[in-house]
Amino acid sequence: MPDQPVKKPVNKSGLLITKDSERALSPAQIEFNRMMKRLENARSKLSREEARLDDYLSMTIRDILPFIDDIHRANRDIVFLTVNAVKEIKFNKKRRRLLKDLIIERAADLLHDSCGLDDDDLIKLEKIIAEFEPPYAKKRADEEMAQDFEYMRGMMEHAVRDMGIDLDFSDLTPDMDPAELEREMYERLHTALDTAGAKTAKAPRKQTKAQLEKARKLEEQEEARKRDFKSLYKQLAKALHPDLEANPQLKQHKESWMKRLTAAYAAVDLRELLQIEMEWLGEEASNLATAGEEKLKVYCSVLKEQIADVKHQIAWLIDQPQYGLLHRFVNPVVGTLPHPDRIILGLQKSLNHLLSLKNTLQSGGDEVHGMLEQWADDRQRAKSNPDCPF
Repeated sequence: MPDQPVKKPVNKSGLLITKDSERALSPAQIEFNRMMKRLENARSKLSREEARLDDYLSMTIRDILPFIDDIHRANRDIVFLTVNAVKEIKFNKKRRRLLKDLIIERAADLLHDSCGLDDDDLIKLEKIIAEFEPPYAKKRADEEMAQDFEYMRGMMEHAVRDMGIDLDFSDLTPDMDPAELEREMYERLHTALDTAGAKTAKAPRKQTKAQLEKARKLEEQEEARKRDFKSLYKQLAKALHPDLEANPQLKQHKESWMKRLTAAYAAVDLRELLQIEMEWLGEEASNLATAGEEKLKVYCSVLKEQIADVKHQIAWLIDQPQYGLLHRFVNPVVGTLPHPDRIILGLQKSLNHLLSLKNTLQSGGDEVHGMLEQWADDRQRAKSNPDCPF
C-alpha cells in the first residue's frame, strides 16, 4: 500500500502553544495564547453575526417584503382614488391645495421607494406630480437652488482669499452638471493651492542632532524591516515550495500555501507573511513553542491588528451592500434590528388601515367628502411636520 500522509492534530482552540512538562509558559507565550483566543472569539462572533443577518435577510425576503409590496400598492391605489375624488368633489381653494400637497408628497414617496410597483405605476405617479404641482413650485425650487449655490460659491471664494489666493468661480452656474461642477471646482481649488504652496515654500530648517539621530534610527528600522521581509519570504518559500515535496497530497497542500505566500510578497505585506509563518509553524508539529520571545511579540502585534480588523467588520457588517434590504428596519438611534415578528405585526396593522381607507374611497358618497376634508384640516394643523393620513 502507498504511504499515507500523516494527519496532523487539529487544535480546535486555534494556534495555541501547549505547556511543556518541564517548564511553564513564558510571558510572551501566555500573551500569544491570550491574543489567539481573543482572535478566535472575535471570528466566531463575526460568523454568528453573519449567520444571524443572513437568516434575517432570508426572512425579510420571504415574509416581510410581500407586506411592503402590498402596502405600497395600497398607497398607490389610495393616491389614484384621491386624485379622482379631488377632481370630482367640490372643495374650497385652501383645502384643495392642501389635498394636492398631500397627493404630491405621497406620490413622491412612492417614486422614491417603489417596491411592488411597476413601470406604468411610476409613470402615472410622475404625471400626477407634474399635474398637481403649483406653477410657482418649480420656480421657487430653482430660486432656492440658485441661492444655495451662490452661498456655497461665496464661501469657497472667501475661504481661499483668507489663504491669500484669488480664485474666481463666477463663470460656474447652478445649472451645470453636478459631477462636472464638482470636478471643476475641485481642480481649480487644488491647482491654486499647489501654486500658492510652491510660492510660499521655505527652505527646510537645519535639523538638530536629536532630529538627525531620530531620522537615522527610522532609516535603519526601515532597512531592517526590508531585510527581514526578504529574509522571511526566502525562509517560507524554502519550507513551502511544492517542488521540494515528494508526497502528492502534501505537494498540493503546499501549492495553496505558496500561492498565498507569493501574493503577500508581491503586495509587500509583512503582516500577511507573519500570519503565514505563524500558521505554518502551528501546523508543523507545534513548532510555535520553539519561537523566540521577540518573534512571539511580533506575532502578538499582528494578532492585535487582526482582532481590531474583525471587530471593525462586526461593527459595520449591517452596512454591507448585501444587507441593503435590512437598512430600512435599523433603529436610527442604536443601530439595532427589531425582531422580525414586531416588524410583521406593525406592517400588518398599517396594511389593514390602508385597506380600510381604500375601501372608504371606493365607496364614494358623503363619507369620502368628510374624510378628505379631515385630511386637509389635519394637514393644515400640522403643516410644519405633516402626519400624512395615508
